[in-house]
Order: sequence, then structure tokens, then C-alpha cells
Amino acid sequence: MQKAVSSVAVAVAAVRRPTRRCHLPALPGDEVLVKVNELMSIEIQITYSYYSLPFCRPDNLTESAPTLWQLLHGDRQQRSPYQFEMRVPKKCQIVCRVLVGEKEAKELMEKMEDEYRVNIVKHQYEAQWNGANSRLSTCDANANRFILSSDSPPEIEVGEEIIFTYDVNFEESDIKWASRWDAYLSMTDDQARWFSIVNSPVTLIGLSVAMAMTMLRSLHRDIFRYSKLETQNEAQVETGWKLVHGDVFRPPSNPVLLCAYAGSGVQLFGLRNVVLLTWVLMGMLAGYTSSRLYKMFKSGSEWKHITMATAIQFPGFTFVIFAILNTLLQDENSSATVPPTTMCALVLLWSGIAPPLVFLGGYLGYKRPAIEPPVEINKTPRKIPKQAWYISPVFSILIGSIFPFTIVFIELFFGLIFIWYHQFYRGFGFLLITLVLLLVACAEISVAFCYYQLRSGNYKWWWRSFLTPGCSAVYLFLYATFFFFAKLSIVKPVSVMFYFGYMLVVSYAFFLLTGTIGFFSCFFFTRFIYSQRAFG
Repeated sequence: MQKAVSSVAVAVAAVRRPTRRCHLPALPGDEVLVKVNELMSIEIQITYSYYSLPFCRPDNLTESAPTLWQLLHGDRQQRSPYQFEMRVPKKCQIVCRVLVGEKEAKELMEKMEDEYRVNIVKHQYEAQWNGANSRLSTCDANANRFILSSDSPPEIEVGEEIIFTYDVNFEESDIKWASRWDAYLSMTDDQARWFSIVNSPVTLIGLSVAMAMTMLRSLHRDIFRYSKLETQNEAQVETGWKLVHGDVFRPPSNPVLLCAYAGSGVQLFGLRNVVLLTWVLMGMLAGYTSSRLYKMFKSGSEWKHITMATAIQFPGFTFVIFAILNTLLQDENSSATVPPTTMCALVLLWSGIAPPLVFLGGYLGYKRPAIEPPVEINKTPRKIPKQAWYISPVFSILIGSIFPFTIVFIELFFGLIFIWYHQFYRGFGFLLITLVLLLVACAEISVAFCYYQLRSGNYKWWWRSFLTPGCSAVYLFLYATFFFFAKLSIVKPVSVMFYFGYMLVVSYAFFLLTGTIGFFSCFFFTRFIYSQRAFG
């Protein structure tokens, strides 16, 4: 075992008398607190309590007060029977003797076959094996055979006595105190991530140049030509995107769902910060956004309906999936099961804080003056001409949604490794850059497809602007399915449902987030081009 020993001197200015204090992480003979966490397996993905198996227990079995995140994550740290003292080596310390019954023997064999591993926490650091000092010995001088590999675990017989022992040895390390986390956070895969980060801006620049050379140039030419014809009072036959100026702001079909999606997408931007609390507090902005959009469509005065839809559609979907998975984990006696008290706390947090904030935002948004379209809407909807195959909704959405997915593809892979291989996530800077690139990509691709749709005489852009980047969530879920079969070896039905249930929630959140970006990008784009002088 390696232990970094260091001291940090801190100068403290007192009121009258300056003093110097020294912080020592541990002195010789001090107790080194060792805790145990849940049992986990990459093969099963269901965690169990450390003491669910016949392991040695301490005299005083206490559990650290968990945070809300630890309860939701299944993190259960408990005191262990192992007694470490700083710089005090120990040899063949007997912890306890366990007489294995039929039930205990079966459970131990099942956990070994499923490749479960023990998590030991020492001073908030998870113990890891670096591959060195692989020599294995025994405290029994008369033993002439013992297992060297876990690939062929021993058979545990009923009635057999298992003696638990441990050794402690301290070796001074050359690792500095400030670098103690490097062993956990070292990035050996940063080359691929840097390649993705560099490649994505190059692709975005290429897309931006293509848009500047085609869409923006033709858009500028159209605005100039239309304005010139207006000033000369020439009779003209309207063509292009000006043809649909009287219908482009006509309310879409099912505006309640669209407004609820847009409001929920705005709320999901809070997930980038303090996850749960920020998401709850962003509810007011979600209600304000959805009610303002709904009032613009003039679809009625029942703002409470759209506010309620905004408040319950995403959390309701997530809670149903979460409740089903939690019930399945409870049947498996998993340590990841969320206790009933925590479930009640979550319900109270949502019902007591989130909906009132959403309704407050909805009330404030609906009391504001309605957003007026820059052009007058025709009383009779214009007939949409026959569309080319490459402008059809299905084709444009399937093709347009590929691009946002390619931006997050590499980082998605490392995110799945982090979640399902139970590793530390390294490189939040990469994640931030990826989110910025995703925002730009969703905006550009949705605006480009919206512009060519308007030029073809199709004014029904509302839903397509949301679905074009939003359906990249379909590719995300398909890749998660590929990752499941290619990288994981899960066969237990409960574990399969656990995996796809969580990935379904992640994909739905990604759909709302990317769709909202595309929707508002097209919303401000159409208002800009139709607010030019040619339509005044």
C-alpha cells in the first residue's frame, strides 16, 4: 500500500500575535479510517451492500450520513473491521472466522462468477491495485495449495470455515500531496478526445462557410431584390421564402406539446450546473417560456393547461422509469434501491417547489403582452406546393439530425465508459467544449434546413425546426444499443432493463435539449428575415 505523506504549512494572521500552523494528514500511530462501499460488477450492473455477503463485521457497524446524490447513486459507505494505524505494519491479522452455510456458499459463488468486486475507501480515496506486488501468500504454514487467479475461483463447501486475514505495510511514496488524485484522473485517452475536439470545429467551420456562400448570400440578394421592387411599386409575382410570408407564423399543429417541449428544453440547461436543485429552480423560466409561446399562437386563454404540461411531461416520464427500475432493484435487494423516505423527499421537492415555480413563471409570461409576428397572417392558409424528395420531412430530419450526433459521438463513448464501467469521469473541459460545439451545430443545421424549406414554399417549420436536431437523440439511443452489445456482457434481465431504462431517459433529455436549441434558432431567424423593410 502506498501512502503519500506530506505537510502543508499555513501562515495565519492573528489579531495580536502571528502564529504558524501545520496540517498533517496523519501522524505515526494515528488511526487510518477504512470504510467499505457497495459490491459492483461490470457484468451485472446491479450493486449490493458489502455486508450482504458473509464478510466480517465490526463491533460498531455504522453508516456515514449519505447525501441525496449518494442515496440516488446507491453509494453506501460503512465502517469496516480492518484496523489501520499510520506507519504501523501488521502481518497476518485475523479479522474473524466465518462458518459458511448453504445460503452463504451459494451467494459467494454467484458473486465470484458474476465478477463482483469490493470497494474499499480509505480517507475518501477508493483503494486501487496498480498491478504491482502480485505475490500471494498464506498465513497457514501447513497449506500447500492456494489459488493464484480469480479466473478459476475455488469451490466453497457448505460447513467450511473461512478465515479472514489481512496485512498492512506502509511505503513512502514520491507522489506529492497536491498530485494525489493523478492516479485516479490521469488521462491516457486524451489523444482521441483532442482529435474529436479539433475535428468538430473544422467541420463546423466548413458548414459555416457553406452557409455563408449559399444561404446567406442568396438571403441577402433576396432581401435586396424584394426591397427594391417594393420601393419602385412594381407588380411582382412573389417567389421563394417571401411567398409564404403571410403563413410562416401561422400556429403549428398541437401547440401545447411543442410549447411544453420548448419550455422543458430551456429548463434542462440547468443540468449543466448543480443538477437537481438548478433543474428545479429553472422551472420558473420553463413556465415563462412555454406560456409566452402559447400566447403568441393565440390558441386560447387556458395558460394553466400548457403550464401543467410543462411541469409534468419530462419529470413525469423520468419518475415513471425511475420508479419501475427502483422496484426491480428492490426485488433484487440491491444497495442501489432508493429508500422510501428519499422517494418521498423527491416527490415533495418536485410537488412543493417545481410546479409552483413553473406556474409562477407561466403566470408572469402570460401576463406579458403577446409576441406579435412581424408580418400579418393570412386568413386562409396557402396551399403548399409539391415538395422535392430531399425537402421531405422524413429525409431532412434523418439527414439533419446526424450532424449534432457526430459532435458528441466521442464524448458519448467516454461518458458511457464512465457510467457503466464505474470509472472516474476525466476531462470536464472536453465536455464543456463539446456542449458549446453542439449548441452551434444544432443552431446552424436547423436554420439551414428551415431556410430551404421556406424557399420551397413550405411554411410549416415549427415542428421540423425542433425535430431536425432533436432526432439526433434517436442516433444516441441506437449507439447506446450498439455499445450494450459490443462493450458490455450483461445477460441478467433486470440489468438489461436497468441499462435501457436509464439510456431512454438520457436520450429523451437529449431530444428536448437539442430540439429546443434548433427551435429557438429558427424562431429568431424567421423573425429576422421577415422583419425586413420588404415586409413592413
